[in-house]
Amino acid sequence: MSPSSRDTRVPVSLRDELRETIGEQAAARLFERFGGRQIYVPVRSSDDHPIAREIGLRAAQALSARFGGEIIDVPNRKRRELILELHETGMSAQQIAHRLQITRQWVHKVIARTRQGTEY
Repeated sequence: MSPSSRDTRVPVSLRDELRETIGEQAAARLFERFGGRQIYVPVRSSDDHPIAREIGLRAAQALSARFGGEIIDVPNRKRRELILELHETGMSAQQIAHRLQITRQWVHKVIARTRQGTEY
């Protein structure tokens, strides 16, 4: 392979590819519901399929167009991102902790660090 014919594109993570393929909101729902698991993506999506019920038919069809017939390892939703998003919707720390099965103290710590601009 000559130097000029090498592929110099930066590899895209599956997380980014899913966001690009089905959109931010659908990807967030996919990560939350199926994150950390392998799922089979059907070649054709229908509105009664569990993936379509979770992310919507249009997003499921886009997912099938790109990954149909494959088994993919769905990335986990970044916990910090999810905590902040739920907090912005008005959920209490206790509700967030219960939903995500984490401690209320951890929820408060994430929110406080974000307000302070402290990185993890």
